[in-house]
This record gives sequence, C-alpha cells and structure tokens, in this order.
Amino acid sequence: MEYTLKEKAVSATVWSGIDIFAKQGLQFGITLILARLLTPADYGTVGLLAVFIGLAGVFIDSGFSSALIQHKDINDTDLSSVFYFNISMSLLVAAVLGLISSWIATFYKMPVLKPLTWLLVLRWFAAAKS
Repeated sequence: MEYTLKEKAVSATVWSGIDIFAKQGLQFGITLILARLLTPADYGTVGLLAVFIGLAGVFIDSGFSSALIQHKDINDTDLSSVFYFNISMSLLVAAVLGLISSWIATFYKMPVLKPLTWLLVLRWFAAAKS
C-alpha cells in the first residue's frame, strides 16, 4: 500500500506529538513523585543541578539525529557515525560534568552536590543513546 505525501506528513506529525506528550507527561509525573518524596530543601538542591544537566543535554543532542532523519539517502556509514558521535558526546559531557562537580559544590557552598552530580551524570554512562 502506497501512502501519499500528505498521509506520511500527518502520520509523522501524530507520532511526533505522541512522543512529545509522552516525554513531557513522564517528566511531569516524575517531578510530582520527587516533589512528594523530597523535602523542599532537597528538591531545591536537585533543582540547582537542573541547569547544568539541561545545558549538557543540549550538547549531547547536537542535532545530528534530527539531521539524519531528514536526510534522503541514509547508509550504514551515516547511521554508525551518528551513533558513535552521540555515544562519544554523552560520555564526554558526563565526564566533564563529573570533573567540575567539585567546582559546582564549591560555588553553591553545598558539598552534597558533588556526589549528586556524579549520580545524575551516571545516566549518560549507563544509557548512552543514539
């Protein structure tokens, strides 16, 4: 069965919307659970690191996956290049954040931020994704 360009565009838009709403819904749910389990001070402590984690996420994403999706002729070299680049960036950004965790803890005068930073960046070591 051959789909028209309009049908493909509608399908892609629907699936993209589902992806965005699922991610946002999951993030909202996790936020509610953390807000309920943690004290306000603990929740704020984790929130201090959100700036660094969010900025790191921008570098990790870097747009290559999106560019690959929009490319017409994709070969195995393109796929493996983007895959290995994303893994490398994830590990590099995680290592840099881990290394500056002492500086972050000193800047905020909160020693607990050092191990907490390492804990939050472990997700990039554990789940380096394409």
